[in-house]
Amino acid sequence: MAGYLGSSLYKIGRRIVLAVGDSIGVNAETVSGNVTLTAQSAAVQFINGGGSDRNVALPVDVALIGGLQFIKNTGTTNNLAVKYDSTTIATLAPGEWVICASVTGLVWYAAAFSSVIGNRLTTTDGVASGDARIVGGVVHAKQTTATVTNTTTETAIGSHSIPANTIKAGTTVRVRGSLKCTGNAGGHTATLRVKLGATELLNTGALNMVANDVGEFEAVISGRAAPGASVALASLARATYQQSATASSALAVKDAASYTGVATNGALTAQATIQWSAASASDIITCDQFIVEVIG
Repeated sequence: MAGYLGSSLYKIGRRIVLAVGDSIGVNAETVSGNVTLTAQSAAVQFINGGGSDRNVALPVDVALIGGLQFIKNTGTTNNLAVKYDSTTIATLAPGEWVICASVTGLVWYAAAFSSVIGNRLTTTDGVASGDARIVGGVVHAKQTTATVTNTTTETAIGSHSIPANTIKAGTTVRVRGSLKCTGNAGGHTATLRVKLGATELLNTGALNMVANDVGEFEAVISGRAAPGASVALASLARATYQQSATASSALAVKDAASYTGVATNGALTAQATIQWSAASASDIITCDQFIVEVIG
């Protein structure tokens, strides 16, 4: 092996025992904030984020040329983002681990990652501070109820910010959700819009929704170029609402379009909005589901 000096074998006759604590070997702790490791930190780290997502910063130090770092997320509810400088090399869900290696001491790589051999596989697709997601999976699912009532102001019923540079050639973003009208003062209509940043993907126009009518919407967006300040996207969006007072009644609107000039090198907010034609406390639309998926 080129550059290798001495014997090809290095034999150790006894068990290796690492010192416990920060001094040399093994450290286990529950933290209350982000973690910054140094060249003096333990080589094996068992970290519990204490109920919150945390960043774990690897040491950037030429003294660590050829260095190894083992990190395991021992928490039960939140993620650890393992980074050097601003680059995320692994996002660890509870129970996952990574072995990091550095050739220069200044740049680190994920040399081995538990997700590839049993647990779920997650990725940020090389996007610094990007959403950690199951490959081909959900990055956002609404967990609260949004209610729009007694206003004519266009109001978001669900939204999620997609990080800069996420949408590339071949990337698919899927936005979908549901809504329900629980009251209508009579004669008032509601307009549903689905947007990506400033781009309006779907506008239903005035919907004459009355109490107990339900609706669903979906937009599928395809990236067509590398991230940039002015690139092309394609979209198919549709909305369907079921009229509760009419058996087997459903009305649908859809739009398929190509868009140019979308700044995918910046964060883009995917959202759905509702706007009532008049303000009344009797006009009520709620949204319990709003889901965003990123694939590819």
